[in-house]
Amino acid sequence: MPGVNAIKDMTEQIKYGEKAWRDSQARLQLALEAARMAVWERDSATGGITWLDPTNIHTAIDFEDRFLAWAQDIAERNLHPFSKAENQSPQSYSQEFRIVLPDGRSIWLEAQGQRVSDDQESSQRLVGVLSDITDRKRAEESLRQIKEAEEALRQAGQKNEEFIALLAHELRNPLAPILTSAQLLRRRGSERPDLLESAASSIERQVKHLTRLINDLLDVSRVARGKLRLNFEITDMASAIAQAVKACQPVIDKNRQELVLKGADQPLDVWGDPARLSQIVANLLLNASKFTPANGRIELAMNQVGKEISIRIRDNGIGIEPGKLEHIFEPFVQLARPLHSGHSGLGIGLALVKSLVEMHGGKISVASPGKDQGSEFSIRLPLFDRSSEQKSDPTEIHGDVQPIRSPIPHDAPTEG
Repeated sequence: MPGVNAIKDMTEQIKYGEKAWRDSQARLQLALEAARMAVWERDSATGGITWLDPTNIHTAIDFEDRFLAWAQDIAERNLHPFSKAENQSPQSYSQEFRIVLPDGRSIWLEAQGQRVSDDQESSQRLVGVLSDITDRKRAEESLRQIKEAEEALRQAGQKNEEFIALLAHELRNPLAPILTSAQLLRRRGSERPDLLESAASSIERQVKHLTRLINDLLDVSRVARGKLRLNFEITDMASAIAQAVKACQPVIDKNRQELVLKGADQPLDVWGDPARLSQIVANLLLNASKFTPANGRIELAMNQVGKEISIRIRDNGIGIEPGKLEHIFEPFVQLARPLHSGHSGLGIGLALVKSLVEMHGGKISVASPGKDQGSEFSIRLPLFDRSSEQKSDPTEIHGDVQPIRSPIPHDAPTEG
């Protein structure tokens, strides 16, 4: 009978359609699970959201509320009525969420949504997918780190070349006056006693400069490798400052500067290496003199603050720009050219000072109002209590020292 056959055919088609739909759903479920994705749909009339989420990634703690708020915000701003005649293309929206799962793992999810309109123009929906993008985020982070490492290597290579050029320049400069003095001595040294004295002084001065350069380089290398050892003893800080002033006074006088001492003769003791403590103060005084103009003023003040010794060295020189203060103790770079003739140095003085201060259990800081407004270096060292004979343990102090990064320089300015 035709009617029965038609019904039978329709039943078979329905069964076939249902099977095809189930197969399609199974394939979709498998694909979503493999891709760690979920499909969602929000009905504009009811505000409800339905999910096809085989891995149940949307129900993580606190995330579902955040997602619902995101979808609600999109709906309120964008699901206004529109006509197909207006030729408007569907708008897509996306946002990334970082969530912590109940087991403590941290993952990234990306929610994507797009507004769609049914045949009835007034009926609109938001449909979209929720994707686990943790692997992508990790890959992006790895790529970012690789690029940063490549840039750091490029900058390090450039700075290394600059440092080598600076080192060659500083080592070559003293050779010319030494050679000239030696030639004069050979030719006319016996005829001119005054010439003999001048040539000998020049040779001595240049050799001392070369010795200081080499010693500073060796100290930086030892600090970087943790090999620098200090000879700790009860040290009168006033005596260490006096030795530093004696060594620096000729340079300060030559640059026509005024050195003012305040409280520098107080009997304050520290457990430290006398030679290295003098070196700390001397490096800071020479640094101040190098960047302070003629007729300028350098002030060194020492006083006791609680259980610490405070030493401040202030000048009215070229100052330090705010953006460069945080890099001032980094090695192998120059902030500016010195204001006086002579050797500019290798840019390691302040880096070495910082390491030596820390090896004595102290701290150093710098402040400057800005360019051409001078600068002030402040040191705090633990006061040695003679009554209790308490002193710091050098092995503990060594553990707190930040090593100098040598020999590769940083891309940052510093004095010294």
